[in-house]
Amino acid sequence: MHLDKTKVKNNFNRAAATYDSYTSLQQEIGRNLLGNLPADLKPRRILDIGCGTGWLTAKLADTYPDAEITAMDLADAMIRQARQQHKRANITYITGDVELNWPYSRYDLILSNATMQWINDLKKLYDNIIQSITPGGLFAFSVFLNNTFSRLKKLFQQYGQLIISHQLPAGEDIKLLLKTNDFQILYSNDKIRDISYKGLIDFMKKQRLSGTLNAAVTGNKADFSMIKKILGDNYIKNKPFSVAYHYNEYILRKLP
Repeated sequence: MHLDKTKVKNNFNRAAATYDSYTSLQQEIGRNLLGNLPADLKPRRILDIGCGTGWLTAKLADTYPDAEITAMDLADAMIRQARQQHKRANITYITGDVELNWPYSRYDLILSNATMQWINDLKKLYDNIIQSITPGGLFAFSVFLNNTFSRLKKLFQQYGQLIISHQLPAGEDIKLLLKTNDFQILYSNDKIRDISYKGLIDFMKKQRLSGTLNAAVTGNKADFSMIKKILGDNYIKNKPFSVAYHYNEYILRKLP
């Protein structure tokens, strides 16, 4: 399903104050990406796509204090949080949809953590990235894939219900993007993580407070009578369950 970017923006705006408290997996993935960058990397210009509250941008700024960093996010409130909490002399935070307002320049490192699943046209974004990275520069990214919430999706589909409102990228889609002669793969990781929740309502609440609700449930108002029919009152209120998150991580070097 095609993403409604206005809805995505509004959801993340509402979650800006609570985002960092409910995105431990995204933060773990971001730290792993940063930790796997080459030790001898000395970028002069960095672009952070989908910087959110700026926590990872700040780590980039501290790791590469001589770099000039541009950090971009769709949600105004996220950028305000970033400017308030993670102000650095070498960071410029800007608001905008990277699909509509690509920040044309040349970068030695482009980083995108848990953002590419919010992109409608991955091929266009990838082409812009290829054109903007300097020879020998790096593109580091993570992306959630369509096997995320797989067990919940199958369960809900039995009742004709949707548990997600748009189609997350498939791993094959990402591999197809990378089948060019533009990049050398320095690092890759294909992982499925199970996260436990107290119940379905707890799961939905935490998706809402992280701004990702419209990637977790149908865009229509939740039909709790159907949810109860599917899972049962006791399951919702008291019984913990786990949800699978499937994601890829890549670090690519642009060939000369």
